[in-house]
Formats: sequence, C-alpha cells, structure tokens
Amino acid sequence: MLNSGGWIQWLFLQTGWFSPKPTSNEVSLPNAEYNLQLLDMGGNRLNFKDLQGKTIFLNIWATWCPPCIAEMPGIEALYQKTQKESIAFVLVSVDEDPEIVRRFMKRKKYEVPIYFLQSKLPTLYQHSSIPRTYVIDSKGKLAYKHHGIAQYDSQHFRDFLEKL
Repeated sequence: MLNSGGWIQWLFLQTGWFSPKPTSNEVSLPNAEYNLQLLDMGGNRLNFKDLQGKTIFLNIWATWCPPCIAEMPGIEALYQKTQKESIAFVLVSVDEDPEIVRRFMKRKKYEVPIYFLQSKLPTLYQHSSIPRTYVIDSKGKLAYKHHGIAQYDSQHFRDFLEKL
C-alpha cells in the first residue's frame, strides 16, 4: 500500500508529467559497466556480463521508497509489452531483506525480474537517490539514464527500447 506521499507521486505519474523523453542521440553518455554480480529471487546467480549484446533496462529501487513503488506498475506494464528475447529487465532491489521483496512482488503480482546485489555496484550506476534507471544498448553504450521517478509505460519509450 502506498502512503499519502506515494499516492500523490502515483497520481503525478498518471498525468504524463514524468514521462521520460529519451532520444536516440544521447551521444555524451559513456560505455556501460558490466562488472556486477547479482542474485535473482530464486537464488540463481547472474553475471551482468552475460547480458552483453542485449538491450538492458536497469532499475535500482527499494520497497521502502514511495517513488519506486509508484513507478513500479509502469515498469511492470513495460516489461509485459516488450520483446523479452532482446531486452533484459534487471531491477536491482537495495532492500536489506530479500523476503520483504518477495512478499511485495507476490502481493502485487509483478513478474518483472528482481535481483539482489552480490558485488559492489559499479561506479557508473552509483548515486545518492533512488529510483535510478539506466538503459544500455546492445553495443554496450549507456543510451539513457534517469534519476528519480518516471512513467516508463509509454509508446515513445517502448519505441526507444525496441530501436536499440
């Protein structure tokens, strides 16, 4: 359940004010960093390097973060509407207790893949706030980054991902 601040943020998301406007010419963004070890909710290890060659939607979030919770329905909808063979969704929870995340995902009936850190987060993805979202193209370039809340379930953003 969202607290009053979370509901307000969720309502703002529904207005479209927080829709990301990625462009295909964000040329100043650096190469992606792949030195990252993750663990999925089933206990399986993922070496982030194994995703090289795919477009990656990387989101860093937590269940205790109202903006993260508010943007999660849009991320789930985006996940359900995209080509999972060519786009890897990697949502990294920074919650201390994985069981809280499992219960949250089950209660919300979300299917988007959730991972937990098993190594230090590469410098490129470190920031003092969450949520944070990065899109890495299939050539290993950071194609998009956004710090803060956003509504990712838009045709414009889906087209952006599909073109990468």
